[in-house]
Amino acid sequence: MRNTNKRKTTSKVKRTATTMLAAVMMMTTTATIAASADNTDTYDISSISISRRVEMSPLTKRLRQQKINEHERLAGIGKKVTIKNCSFYHAKNIKFYGRRIIGVDDNCEYIYGNWEQINETESLHFGSSVECPICGHYGEYAFSYDVTWGTDFPYSGVFWRNELDTNGCDIDITLSGTCRMANIDITVGRQNVVNESNCSAHSEWKP
Repeated sequence: MRNTNKRKTTSKVKRTATTMLAAVMMMTTTATIAASADNTDTYDISSISISRRVEMSPLTKRLRQQKINEHERLAGIGKKVTIKNCSFYHAKNIKFYGRRIIGVDDNCEYIYGNWEQINETESLHFGSSVECPICGHYGEYAFSYDVTWGTDFPYSGVFWRNELDTNGCDIDITLSGTCRMANIDITVGRQNVVNESNCSAHSEWKP
């Protein structure tokens, strides 16, 4: 009777051990499959990305190349930025910024670099002006200035985001008004893009 119970207990232990071993093997196999799937997904995503670049349609390739050629042609055309202080106040913290076009992506959109401050003179007395010659590589522009003993930063921000239309077009910025009623006028070529009078105070825009 004791031997029979012992055999039953041993058999039960073996079955339990076998079941546990099978469960462990199944978990290990599942983890391996999951890890393999993760690696495959990562690889597939990378492959799709590369494939899309390689398999760019002929039309997209042509448009992209046209945009590259157009920018290369216009990049060599220089232009001039003129900042005039025709006001009755002293202008300070004058900053003219530009962003260069550094490439064209697969969607035929321009790739821009970082903002750069182009002007060196940051202070203008009334009746004075400054000129900054620049190349055609820039496609976006921003301007900011402050008034001594007057309105805080009457104008400060981006005023142009049209890369091709700026090439070859001089940019004229005219400050006027009084220290508490500042005016600003910005013209790109023949297009007036900013014309603000009695400007309110702003925080300084920074790239």
